[in-house]
Amino acid sequence: MSQLKFEFVGSVSWQDDGLQDQILYASTLELGKPKMLARIPPDLLRGPDGTLWLTAKGRVVRLMNADSANIFPLRATETDEIITLVPTEAQGLVVLGRQEMDSVLTRLSSTGEVIWQRKDLPTLQQHFTQANLLGDHNGSTYLYTISSELGQLVQIDLNDGSAKTIVSFDSQPPQNVWVNQGSLFWVVFSTAGMHTWVSQNLETGQRHTISEPPLQYVLNQAQGPLPNGGALLAIPKQGELIWMNAEGLESERLPLVGLVRENEELVVGVKDEESICITRWKMGEVISSAFRIETFSSSVSRLIAAEENRYYILDSRQLFIFDEKGHKLKEIEQFNVNEQRLKREGNVAISQPVIEPSGSILLVGADSSGAYIVRLTIL
Repeated sequence: MSQLKFEFVGSVSWQDDGLQDQILYASTLELGKPKMLARIPPDLLRGPDGTLWLTAKGRVVRLMNADSANIFPLRATETDEIITLVPTEAQGLVVLGRQEMDSVLTRLSSTGEVIWQRKDLPTLQQHFTQANLLGDHNGSTYLYTISSELGQLVQIDLNDGSAKTIVSFDSQPPQNVWVNQGSLFWVVFSTAGMHTWVSQNLETGQRHTISEPPLQYVLNQAQGPLPNGGALLAIPKQGELIWMNAEGLESERLPLVGLVRENEELVVGVKDEESICITRWKMGEVISSAFRIETFSSSVSRLIAAEENRYYILDSRQLFIFDEKGHKLKEIEQFNVNEQRLKREGNVAISQPVIEPSGSILLVGADSSGAYIVRLTIL
């Protein structure tokens, strides 16, 4: 197994007039208290110039440095609903929204002013059931839509908003496509579960496919292309990230069961058989010896918080507190577990990674204080 480096990239605090905490509750009350199911991290976007953005509940913030961000104004789009958006090279956005019955594509400057707005594009005249804006690292911008079981990828001219069709899927269009380094990537699904990873050069039209075992069976968990032509896969229920190389073989696997923060330190929990191995990181360096917490046979046990050398492990609806030597200090009574989670729980979304041009992975997490971003690099 290769060595992984964890780096704290930045954070944004929850604010009533800015980025807001998103908590999923159960529909029933338990002992008069709302039951927390999960804290949902915001979506993370990366512009072609490296600028990072977070979006949640219709709010968009742009990170300025590690601990500050500004709210990006979207009012100039004059849309009733924002469907999808993508950053541009000049720290602005391209936004697809709905205005009454119309689909509207708008480019906004870095200060939120309208550069152009288009309603007349042919792809916008169709009744699409799905739409997603995509950005390549070179600044190119694309719109992928599915309508009447047909898929269409168009390239958007950022000067005037005009568009030209690049790729069409005449039947069974993929639900997700990605653009990277001038190529389009997607998964062709098989009812037998033997899926295929496909890439197509957008200039030459040449295709390349990967359908060799063993990872063909989990390609439905693809999260995006890696620089080597392979893919990053995620199995959220098991907390696993898998790096697939250009031959379709596994090059790295990370069974992550927790990635939380304490101040500017990161606390990383990795599943190792029936134990959890915990390390602390700061500025991309390990700052304390790894230790193990025994024994968890449950596949859902996870590290949810760390406070002053106390580590909170949630396992089968029970909450346990351990010290830095792996000794159990306390077990939270079940009816207080939810209250303790609301105060502390940190949760990283491995199914929402951003892959940088270098191949490093950005993950976004959320805890009671705000959202935070972590970079994973294979050394």
